Amino acid sequence: MGDFFKRPIFIIIVIVAIVGALVWSYVAKTIQSNKQKQAQTETTPVTITDLTNVDPTLYDEPVKSEFATARAKAEEVDPKYQLASISVEIPASLGLKSANSRYIFVKDKDTVNNWTITFAADTGNFIRALIPKDDYIGNPPAIDTKLWKFNYVTALQITEKDGGKTWRENNELRGITLTLKHGDPNNWLSWSVNYQGSSGGFVRKIDANSGKIIENQ
Repeated sequence: MGDFFKRPIFIIIVIVAIVGALVWSYVAKTIQSNKQKQAQTETTPVTITDLTNVDPTLYDEPVKSEFATARAKAEEVDPKYQLASISVEIPASLGLKSANSRYIFVKDKDTVNNWTITFAADTGNFIRALIPKDDYIGNPPAIDTKLWKFNYVTALQITEKDGGKTWRENNELRGITLTLKHGDPNNWLSWSVNYQGSSGGFVRKIDANSGKIIENQ
């Protein structure tokens, strides 16, 4: 009987048993690990990147380039044109390249029309137009661009932290309009951020120089 345990077949059986046990242990651990990963995936919320949480500095250079083009196109028409306002329209999707940005230029001798150029962020295409002051935005003063310290994405995210996100979670958002221009109080340069909903809206005004909320509505 003792010789049996010395025979090759017994040794092979032992080796197969050991290998089988190791393989089964590995498989069992792998199955358990996959279950844990699946459970974590199911319980971890998926974060969608949009204009409310993207790094706003990524938009600094595109906005500078857009403004440079707008100013160059305005000067081609008349070197006396000066930037007076920027209006950015964002749809309810809040997509990273969903905004349309309109630059409004004025000049002293034109008391009837404003010269505008509108850019689509998704394509980079633009359209230019003369719009009567009485029809759109009136006759704002020229912007002191030294006070313009941050882009519309930053303005949006400041508003989100000051009640905008909560408002969106409790209302049906239809779109957001951000307007940069001088105005009350004290002719400050400010971003007016206007959330439009199916029933009412939400507005914040932000100092374009300091980033502080200067008026709640």
